[in-house]
Amino acid sequence: MMMTKRGLFRIAAVVLMSVLPHIAGAQWASTPNAPYNKPVNSLAKNSLGWIYAASDEVYVSTDDGFSWLRAGLYGEKINAVGVDNLNNIVYAGSYGTDKGIFKSTDYGVTWTPSGQTTGNFWAIATDPGGNTYACGAEGVYKTTDNGISWTGQLGPSTTGEEFLSLGISSEGYVYMGSFSTGSNLSGIYLTYDGGIAWYYSDSPNIIPQTVWSILPDPVTSSVIWAGTQSNGVYKSTDYGVTWEAPAAAFGTVYGLAYSGGVYYIGCGPSASPTSNRSNAVYATTNPTANTWALSRLSGKAIWSITATSSSRAVAGTSGSGAFFSDDVNTSGLTNAWTQSPFSGQIAWSVLDQNGDGQNLFAGGSQLHRTTNGGGVWTADPFFLPLFTQVFRLAQSASGIIYAGTLDEGICASDNSGGSWTQRTLDPGYGIYSITTDNAGNAFAASLYLYKSGNGGQSWTLSLNDPAVWDVAAGSDGTLYASTIYNGIWKSIDGGQNWTNAPLNEFTRTLAIDNTNAVIYAGTYDNGVYKSLDGGLSWLPTPLTGRSIESLVVDNSGNVYAGTLSGVFKSANFGQSWTAFDNGLDFGAIVTKSLYYNRTGAQAGRLYAGTSGSGLLYFDNVSGNGGGTGENTLINSAKLGGGIGVGVGSNGYIVQTVNSGRDWKTLVSGTDKTLNDVAIFTTPSASLQQRGQQTGGLTTGEIFKQRFGSYRKDAQRAAARKAKGTTQSEPAQSPLGTSGFGSAVAVGVGGTILRSTDNGNTWASVSGGSADLMGVAGVSLSAAGKGNAAESVQGFGSAVAVGVGGTILRSTDDGQSWSTVSSSGSTLNSVASAAAPAVVRKGYGVSGTQGFGSAVAVGVGGTILRSTDGGASWQSISTAAAGATNLQKVISDGSATNFTAVGTDGLVIRSVDGGLTWNALSAVADDSPYAPLKFTLKQNYPNPFNPNTLISYQLPTNSEVQLKIFDVLGREVQTLVSERKAAGNHTVSFNGARLASGIYFYRLTARSSGTPSGSRANSGQSDFVQTKKMLLIK
Repeated sequence: MMMTKRGLFRIAAVVLMSVLPHIAGAQWASTPNAPYNKPVNSLAKNSLGWIYAASDEVYVSTDDGFSWLRAGLYGEKINAVGVDNLNNIVYAGSYGTDKGIFKSTDYGVTWTPSGQTTGNFWAIATDPGGNTYACGAEGVYKTTDNGISWTGQLGPSTTGEEFLSLGISSEGYVYMGSFSTGSNLSGIYLTYDGGIAWYYSDSPNIIPQTVWSILPDPVTSSVIWAGTQSNGVYKSTDYGVTWEAPAAAFGTVYGLAYSGGVYYIGCGPSASPTSNRSNAVYATTNPTANTWALSRLSGKAIWSITATSSSRAVAGTSGSGAFFSDDVNTSGLTNAWTQSPFSGQIAWSVLDQNGDGQNLFAGGSQLHRTTNGGGVWTADPFFLPLFTQVFRLAQSASGIIYAGTLDEGICASDNSGGSWTQRTLDPGYGIYSITTDNAGNAFAASLYLYKSGNGGQSWTLSLNDPAVWDVAAGSDGTLYASTIYNGIWKSIDGGQNWTNAPLNEFTRTLAIDNTNAVIYAGTYDNGVYKSLDGGLSWLPTPLTGRSIESLVVDNSGNVYAGTLSGVFKSANFGQSWTAFDNGLDFGAIVTKSLYYNRTGAQAGRLYAGTSGSGLLYFDNVSGNGGGTGENTLINSAKLGGGIGVGVGSNGYIVQTVNSGRDWKTLVSGTDKTLNDVAIFTTPSASLQQRGQQTGGLTTGEIFKQRFGSYRKDAQRAAARKAKGTTQSEPAQSPLGTSGFGSAVAVGVGGTILRSTDNGNTWASVSGGSADLMGVAGVSLSAAGKGNAAESVQGFGSAVAVGVGGTILRSTDDGQSWSTVSSSGSTLNSVASAAAPAVVRKGYGVSGTQGFGSAVAVGVGGTILRSTDGGASWQSISTAAAGATNLQKVISDGSATNFTAVGTDGLVIRSVDGGLTWNALSAVADDSPYAPLKFTLKQNYPNPFNPNTLISYQLPTNSEVQLKIFDVLGREVQTLVSERKAAGNHTVSFNGARLASGIYFYRLTARSSGTPSGSRANSGQSDFVQTKKMLLIK
C-alpha cells in the first residue's frame, strides 16, 4: 500500500492565499501558486559539499543551499536522493511511478536508469564500503556493483509495510525505519552484516512507532537516534537493540541531522492539537538533556533536513521549497533563516507581456509562464538543460520576445511565447542583458555588446569592450552600456559608434528617466550614481555601499533600486532614498530584477523578482511611495555523394545534400530527443546479372554513376539559382533497390524513426519503451547463387542499443524490431565493421565472407561483440577499459578496427574485430593538413580536476592568445601568447591553484598574412571565441 506524508496524517490540502485587492496603499503581494512552491522530500550531500534535493525531480546546490539548479529527471516523481561518495554516484529514487532508481556518475549532469528499474522508494543511503541500500514500498534492496544490479534484502509483509528511512553508522551497521498497518511491525529493523540477516527491534518503547528518520550519532557510535510520528525522538545506546522513550513529544520528526556539534530536528505536524513542538526546526548541542531550542523557521512542515560542514543547516519543507540557516549560537538556537532560491524562486527577469498582469514570463533556473495572473505557473520544458538559466527578458515594439540564457545564447518568440527558436547569437557567455530601441533593433550584452536589426536572426558586434554588463535605450534612441572596468559607454547612432564617460565603478545595471533626462547607474558594491548631462559626468546618490541588482523608473519619475536587502525608492531624482518593502518577508531580501508596467490594464504595477520569494508585485507604486525551444545536435551520419543527416534534442533532424555546406531542418514527427542515426547505403534487393538491367556495370559503378549525376544536377541547380532562373529540377531516379537510402534514428522512450528517401521524410516505428542511445547497420555474408547478391540474408540488419542493456535488432531495413536483450549495463553506442569483400568472376557484386564484427560499449567498461548480425553477443573483458564508462565506439571502415572513448580521457582501440583492446594516450590530432577555418574546441575532460586539454585549429599561421578568465571577467592565466603555425594545437591547463567553479577560456587569433588596412591591423582580430569550463575539486 503506497502512502504519502500528507496521506498518513490526513492533512488537508494547502489553500494558497488570494491576491489582495488592488487598492491604494496595498502592500507587496505574492503571486499564488508560484513555481517554487514545491515539497522537498529528501536531501543528501556529496564529498564536495554539494546538496541534492528530491522534489518531484532532482535539484542541486553547489553553495551550501543558497542557490539551486535543476539537475534533471523532470516528471519522474523523485522522492529520495542518496550519494555514494566512494564511487562518485548520485542515486534518485522515484515514488508513484514504479520506475525504480536512477543514477548519475557526473554529479547530476546526466541520468540513466540503474539496474533497479521498478519500485517506489523513500530513502537511499551508502555504507562506508560503497554498498548502497534503498528502501520503499516494495522492500529493501542493495547494490554492490554501483547500481548495475540490485538484490532484495527484506520484502514487505502481508500487513502493508513500507520502509521509510535509512541510517548507516561508521561501522557499516544499517538501521531502517518502517510503517505498517499491522500493530507489531512498525519500528526499527537493523543488520550488522550487510543485510545477510535482518533483525526487528522488539524493544517495547519503539514498538509500534512509525520511524521517519534515523541518525547514527557521529560522535558516539553506539548511539542511534530515531525520529517518529508525533512522538518525538527515540534514543538507543546499544546499537539499536533497546530504545529509550523521549522525555518530550514533538510533531512528526521527518528529519535528523548533525554538524559542528549541533543536532537538528525537522518537524512536521503533530497528531496532538495541544503539542507546541511541530512544523518547525529545533536545534541543540545536548540532545541527551532534551533541551531543544525553537528556531525561527516555524509554521512550516519540515520534510527533510541536512547540515553542511560549515555548520549551515538546510531544511526542505512540505510546499515552500528549501531554507537555510548560518546563525547557530551556543544554545543551539538557529535565529536567522532564509528561504533559499529554489526552482523558479530565482527570478532573474520579469516580463508582463501586455501590461495586464495576466500574461507573465519569469526567467530563473528556467523560463516560467502564467496566463492567468499567476494562478497557475508552468515551466517551459524546452528550457531544461542543466546549468541553463534565463537571465534576461525583453520585448520589442513589434512583439518579439527575447530570452537571454546562461549558456544557450538567445532564444526568441515571434508569437507571444507560443513557440521559441534559438537565434544565432551564442557567444559562449551568459546573456546578461537584452534591450530593444525604438527602431526595432535588439542589443544583447554578453561581455561584448551585439546588435541585431532583423529580429535576432543575425548579430553583429556593436561595442568591442570585453566586459559589458547591461544596456539601456532611451526614448530618443540613445544607448548606454555599463561595463565592469570601463564605466559607461554612450551611442547616439544606433550602436555604430561609442564614446566613453569614465565612471570608476563596476556598473551592473542602468535605468533612464526619459521625461527628466536623468540616467541612473547601479554599481556592484557602491550604490547608485546618476547623470544629469547625458552621461558626460556622474554623481553619487545617498544610496551608497550597496550592491544594486536592478533599477527601474516609473511614469512619475520615481526610481526604484533592487538590492541584496530589499527595495529602495527615490521620489526626488536620487537625492534621498527610503525603504520600499511593506509586505516583503524575510525570504525576499535579494531583489534580482524589477519590471514596471508603463501601459496596459495594470499600468503602474511594479514587479520584483527575488532570490527568496519568487515573483512579487506592488500596485500603484507612484501613489504609494511551451515552446519548441532551442535544439542541440547530438549525432550525425553520412550517406555518400554529400548527403548527411543529423539528429538531436526535441526531435531535431537536419539534412545536407552538399557535404555540410548547407543544412535544412526536417519534420521528424516527435519531440523526443534523438541520440543517434545510421544510414544504410547498400541495396538489400537482389541485383540482376551483369549485362542485364545493370547495363554491364558493377554495383560500385552504378553508385558512382548515380552520385555523379546527382552532383551534376546539384551544380546545375546552383548555377540556375545564381542566374535567377526558376527552371524546375529534374526528378532524381532511385537506384531501384529497397535498402538504398534507408536511415534509422533512435532516441529516448524507445523512439525509432525510419526514412527510405535519404532522410527527406520520417516515419515512426515501434521500438519499446527503453531509452535508445545508439544504432548501427550491420550485414551478413551473401549467398552467391548465380546473381551478384541474390538472397542476401541479413542484409539490411540493424542493431539499436540503450539503457538497461537493451539490444534491439532489425533484419528488414529497420521496418520491424525484435528484442535481443533487455537487461544488463546501459549501452551507450554501437558500431559495425565492414565485411571483407570476395569478388567472384562473372558477377556484378560478390558475396561477403567473414562478417565484420559489431561492437557495443557502455557503462562500467562494458564491451559486447557480435559476429552474426547482432543476433547474439559475447561479453569482452579488458583491463584497458576497467570500470570506466565508455561513451562512443566507431569503426574506421575496415573489417577489424574499432576505437572507443570514455570518461577521464580514456581511448581504447581494437585491431582484431573487438576481441582484444589496448589503451591509447588521449592526444590531439596532429594531422599535417591545415584546417579550413579557425576553431576553438570544448575542453576535455569537462568538468575537470585539476587538468584539462584545450584544443584549437588555425587555417593559417597566426598570432595567438589563449587566456583563462573567472566569472567576473578577471584574467586568471595566459596559456598562449605567440605566433603559431597553421594546424591543430593542444595546450594543457592546470587548475590546481583555483577554487571550484565556472571559468572561461578565450582564443584570439590574427592571421599573420592579413593585408594592411584590414580589420586585423586596426586592432581587431580575425577570430575571437570563448567557451565555458567547470572545475570541480
